[in-house]
Amino acid sequence: MGQYYYIVNLTKKQYLHPHHFNDGLKLLEFGDSAGGTMLGLAVLLANSNGRGGGDLQSENPIVGSWAGDRIVIAGDYAEKGDKGETQKDNLYHRSAETFEDISYKVIEALCDDSYIRNDFAIKVKGTGGWSLMSDSLPKKLRDKIGEPKPND
Repeated sequence: MGQYYYIVNLTKKQYLHPHHFNDGLKLLEFGDSAGGTMLGLAVLLANSNGRGGGDLQSENPIVGSWAGDRIVIAGDYAEKGDKGETQKDNLYHRSAETFEDISYKVIEALCDDSYIRNDFAIKVKGTGGWSLMSDSLPKKLRDKIGEPKPND
């Protein structure tokens, strides 16, 4: 089995769910992925996006909205006394029950950028392979992502 994780913002009471980015829930599954959960986290933490080449092509206000906040990668095996754990119930479970999952809002901002949008289209529609995203993505976001384009 193994321990599962969410990326949790304690300041804003929000979290990222790795499955929504087509990543696994285990630390090394999403920590080592390209263009998924960790890209979403990077965009949330960016404090000066849009000022240089290589920045995300998006003016979505969610970009940079976690800069300076208290962030924890919360595991479902965590116990009271672990960093970030202050209550009897565990932060992983508490966040899923009471915090806002902003994963789709972040994916929407990421998909403002045509390069990243195509990457998500490949993940969603792909080559018929297994995709965590394919069944859970809201229709509005699925329509925004569109069809994969061939690489030039």
